Amino acid sequence: MIIGNLIGGLGNQLFQYACALALARRTGQSLALAVDQFAGYGLHQGFELTRVFSAEAPLASHDQLARLLGPLQAATTRRWVARLLPGRRLGGRAWFEPADGRFLPALLQTPGPCYLHGYWQDERYFADQAAALRQELRFREPSAQTADCLRRLLDPAAGTPVSVHLRRGDYVSNPKNQQIYAACTPAYYAAAMDRLQALEPRATFWVFSDDMPWAREVLADRSAQVVFVDHNRGTDSWNDLLLMSRCRHHVIANSTFSWWGAWLAERPGQVVITPRLWFNEATRGAHIVPQRWQRV
Repeated sequence: MIIGNLIGGLGNQLFQYACALALARRTGQSLALAVDQFAGYGLHQGFELTRVFSAEAPLASHDQLARLLGPLQAATTRRWVARLLPGRRLGGRAWFEPADGRFLPALLQTPGPCYLHGYWQDERYFADQAAALRQELRFREPSAQTADCLRRLLDPAAGTPVSVHLRRGDYVSNPKNQQIYAACTPAYYAAAMDRLQALEPRATFWVFSDDMPWAREVLADRSAQVVFVDHNRGTDSWNDLLLMSRCRHHVIANSTFSWWGAWLAERPGQVVITPRLWFNEATRGAHIVPQRWQRV
């Protein structure tokens, strides 16, 4: 069995699920998800993966974790091991991601069974299973308002849909995250949107943000058609991801949420523009952006 630990927002959950699913398929083993660390977790919308997608992902039981991990089975113990011993493979059955998120090629060859603890934000962990993963990640029924928005987005008369994601939230409100994540500036969005408008003169920019007043201020002078999608909040936020995934091209933030919006939408000729720096530390997460995407 492959057990993948899930924590964080929906974008992070998708990376964790993708890595675990790919390893399970590669080794012919069953997959289970450990979600016990969401108990008392107050950020984002909690465990969302199976509420948003029709993915067949059974949850790991206490007994399954105990058989695989022994004394490391408790959620708090696993969390402390990840903090104190990052980058370790313990007993051949548990992989803990390095603190800097660097790629572990040996993980691709592990025969399992094993437990995966980390964010695994690198497409190489699941690139060989991309088709199967996209098949698994089918969105559940959207809200009525999103369904109406989707009809307008897909209307050929409305122009070529381009998603634009402005991520703020705890990137700017949390001092710790301010030290970790590079801020996407108004200049970045102007340059990225100019590049896409040059490629697609009929582009319509569909704007998504967790700080819509700031987004409206930043994009106030855009001459191209801009649609601000501001109706998805709280537990309905995932509907923004669905709409992003239906767009033709993408201007993403340094956010795993819009990363997946672009990845799920992939098709020939797609253009994805990303910020040049994802983290303030340039070497951290160096491979989170696929080479086929464009950095600005």
